[in-house]
Amino acid sequence: MADAVTMEIRGLDALIRRLDKAPVKKWANEALTDSVKAVHERLSEYTQTKPPKPSGSTYIRTFTLKDSIQFSITPFGTSGEGRIYTALDYAPYVIGHESQVALHMGRWWTEKSVAEEMKPIVINYFSEALDKVAQAIAGGII
Repeated sequence: MADAVTMEIRGLDALIRRLDKAPVKKWANEALTDSVKAVHERLSEYTQTKPPKPSGSTYIRTFTLKDSIQFSITPFGTSGEGRIYTALDYAPYVIGHESQVALHMGRWWTEKSVAEEMKPIVINYFSEALDKVAQAIAGGII
């Protein structure tokens, strides 16, 4: 999409390299996977129900936008990345933060609004992973 929104959590790569223990990578990858899947699921929910059909409209939803939203995950090794994207050519005009056309403003969510909404959930997944690391260090496992 033309209007990409990026959430960056810094320092995890350095932590993973420093500790370089299999459970740490496993926990980081679980957090990454859970985060990406949660955001993807939220986007899919939104495109099924939002915005409500205008009264009097005869338009029949095709759910093309919903079906076009995909995700990919590159596991942590030296770095990790989760991407949620669509190749649908008109998506930026519907859900783009800066490119959303007036027809959709105030009716359709934007990728930025969903990212902001989901940010606490994403942070929580990584906080839980870091808690596991801290417990492992305190317990002498790492």
